[in-house]
Amino acid sequence: MGFWDVTKRLLQGKPAFEVPSSTQKGKAVDEWGDPVQDPDPVTSDDLESGERIHRNQRVNSQGYKIVPEAEIIRVEPRYSRDAVELWVTIRNQSQYPVFLDKSYVFGVKQELDYPLPAGGQREFSIYRGKQLMNDGYKYAELYYRDDGSGDYFCATHMIVYDHQSDGRYDIAEMRLVRPIKDV
Repeated sequence: MGFWDVTKRLLQGKPAFEVPSSTQKGKAVDEWGDPVQDPDPVTSDDLESGERIHRNQRVNSQGYKIVPEAEIIRVEPRYSRDAVELWVTIRNQSQYPVFLDKSYVFGVKQELDYPLPAGGQREFSIYRGKQLMNDGYKYAELYYRDDGSGDYFCATHMIVYDHQSDGRYDIAEMRLVRPIKDV
């Protein structure tokens, strides 16, 4: 609709724009008479019964969002003189594949960039640096994406330390802090 059409409608006392109310075989149509398409069609190829993807989210039959859970299940620090390399095992606890994006541990970002299938697990080196002489860092973060919906999540883990007699702090474990954040 052009400028002159709008002016003509205003001079006639009609609204400048109208919402098309016509339908074509029960379907809504736009101002050119074409059927309106759903921008996010629901596909059910990879979904369990009673579940669906709605607006880039997995939801169950009650309409609640399904949050896939990926967590650090094992921590293995490897020491070499005054340095430490932290290896962790990350497990996908959900029934959907996820893509591990990155981790933040002791102020260091580590890109993981690894697809993890449903129920799968893998070891990663997420920190390499000096041994810790204090317990200033309380949390580690694991960022990942649900492959089906593309939605991002952050699993925060509380770091549990073991204080040694020589003054250093060993990493004993990392505990998942629920709920997982939708980012």
